[in-house]
Amino acid sequence: MKQIKKVHIFLTIWIFGWSYLCIDQVSQSIDYINSHRGNVSSVVKPGYKIVEKNGNKFLIRDKNQNITVENSSDEDCLTESFLNSMHHEFNYENNLLTLTFSDKTPLDYKIHKLNVKLQPDWQLHLSNGNKLHNVRSLPIPTNQKVVEVDLQIYDSGTINDINVLLNASGKHIDQRDCVDSKLMKINAYRISNLKTLQPYNAEKLIAPIYQNHPNITELNEFQYLRDYVVHQKQRMLYKNLPAPHEASIALMKKDIKKHPKGQGWVWNDVSLDHLHYRTEKTVIGLFGHVVDSDIQLISNLIDALTIVAPNLQIKYSSDASSVNLPIYMYPCDDDIDYQLDCSDYAGVYFPNSDWIFVDASVSRLYREHVIVHELGHALGLGHNLCKDSVMSYSDLADPIPFFDDIDLMQLQVLYSDTSNIISGNNLDEEKIEYYEANIHDACSIKNNKWADLIELQLKK
Repeated sequence: MKQIKKVHIFLTIWIFGWSYLCIDQVSQSIDYINSHRGNVSSVVKPGYKIVEKNGNKFLIRDKNQNITVENSSDEDCLTESFLNSMHHEFNYENNLLTLTFSDKTPLDYKIHKLNVKLQPDWQLHLSNGNKLHNVRSLPIPTNQKVVEVDLQIYDSGTINDINVLLNASGKHIDQRDCVDSKLMKINAYRISNLKTLQPYNAEKLIAPIYQNHPNITELNEFQYLRDYVVHQKQRMLYKNLPAPHEASIALMKKDIKKHPKGQGWVWNDVSLDHLHYRTEKTVIGLFGHVVDSDIQLISNLIDALTIVAPNLQIKYSSDASSVNLPIYMYPCDDDIDYQLDCSDYAGVYFPNSDWIFVDASVSRLYREHVIVHELGHALGLGHNLCKDSVMSYSDLADPIPFFDDIDLMQLQVLYSDTSNIISGNNLDEEKIEYYEANIHDACSIKNNKWADLIELQLKK
């Protein structure tokens, strides 16, 4: 017994000792990542070289290397001469970047395409997606000797320095990216005129009754009152829905995990303690590359949620200060991927900071599926392997752009007016256990009474 006690003491000291060292190493690793992201690679690509000007390193084409080209040297970018002629200055008062090219234009240096690209410093955790709006490329005229560019830097809620990158290309394909390097870094603390990012203005697309602060005038006051009466009647339709079903609880007690052999997904048991639901008014705002069909989808979803979850207060706002569930729509290109590592997914919900990212470059149908799927997470739904569910990861499931039967019945129970979703909805514990053990039966539960709510989500 004493021998075992000594072993326990030794192992405890050993574990705590190594834990201290590991924590220190993690901190050093994060610092290293932050300091190296965005820097020019130390491995120079074939056909390029690094030149330095005013403390900045530029990656440019190296004409002295033997590279097979189809064009004459008359079309080569005169990169070093171009860089030597160029001067830049950023005005922290008005966000203007001034580029001066001495007595010539970029075109005189065989530069046919010129851009400055904004790339905020990477950070481990994003508190919101506002920062993504500062990730963009701005074209620079190549036929002017002096150019002023309004960088229009937006308040991201966090202080992140912004790298200004310079990209230049010649006339032909072999002269693409003849300059591709960092021009300067903007100190975010010094910017005195940050812009405020506002959601997509949806006043003409979403009924005033679903807007957080509707603009009511004498002209539309009667319409608003009529919509309010209809809205209240819709909430009462909750009583006509199918009775709460035990299968909904069984599905809430399941999620998915990677298959042990690495192929696909399998069911995973979870506790009801992991459930979350929204207890305060939810105000959605769409930011970024938004189109009218996105707003129409949100309006349809609010319509359906008003019925299935009348206790869920959900609105849309075109005022950023009111939004507490922002949805950011940006294409997952190389620059956004640098910030989010989004190349492996089309959308994600960040529960700790309560915001959604959607890859705006996917097709319209899949884009709408992703919006509904991630909104489902924000409302408290987990993943499943059912064939007919917007939350499904099953290979047999279609990317539907609406909450289907089993999604709706979970939302119905999750937002029911009771402190205990099992006893408060008169659900049978034994039936719940049956559906847990036979989860595919839970996936098969259908009721025609949900059809109207599904149709409501699909209206144009």
